[in-house]
Amino acid sequence: MNVAQPNISRDLQYLQRQATSYIYSLASGTIASRFKEAEDGILLAKARAWNLFDDLDRSDDIEPAVKVNLKTALLKVVLASEESRYRILMDSESILNLESLNNSVSEIERLYRQAYR
Repeated sequence: MNVAQPNISRDLQYLQRQATSYIYSLASGTIASRFKEAEDGILLAKARAWNLFDDLDRSDDIEPAVKVNLKTALLKVVLASEESRYRILMDSESILNLESLNNSVSEIERLYRQAYR
């Protein structure tokens, strides 16, 4: 193939911009709404776990050892909920920062090409 290096570079840069634009549009639209849905579900599970935890305090017909085991399990649900919310937050920030990262990589590639011409 007799294709000049500048043409290949321009084509690659165009494809990178298109890919970045696509990912960013997903991050600001579809993916963002899915993260919100996931967070809402997590918050609902956590609220339900706390309600059950409180119900156990008001219940007199459950043995104390069983109460302790159930409360421990419910606290694990609360903890897992918080961990999941944190992961969702970190993942969403990562996706939204993808464009910035891609721009940095493109700049490094440009400087590399200039240095080795």
